[in-house]
Amino acid sequence: MAKKKKKDFIKFASSTYFNNKRNLKPILKSIFKLNQVIVQDNNFNINTHLKKEFKISQRALWNRFSELTKIAESYLVLKNTQKINCTAIPF
Repeated sequence: MAKKKKKDFIKFASSTYFNNKRNLKPILKSIFKLNQVIVQDNNFNINTHLKKEFKISQRALWNRFSELTKIAESYLVLKNTQKINCTAIPF
């Protein structure tokens, strides 16, 4: 993912409108940093690493991933609908 797109997504995910007032910025930054480690080491366990780093349970981590998935889906929908030229759609 390009730097600008990462920054844009983190900014979007930080919006209280989408994140239910939960600060997901630290976990997102950690996931983006871990991308290189995951590519190099096939046996790397991201769940174990994030649970230790943020001192959260497996259930809490699954909840964060679920929240991030929902935010990512909203981000993709909004970005794709912004690309559509509304004046070209006949009503």
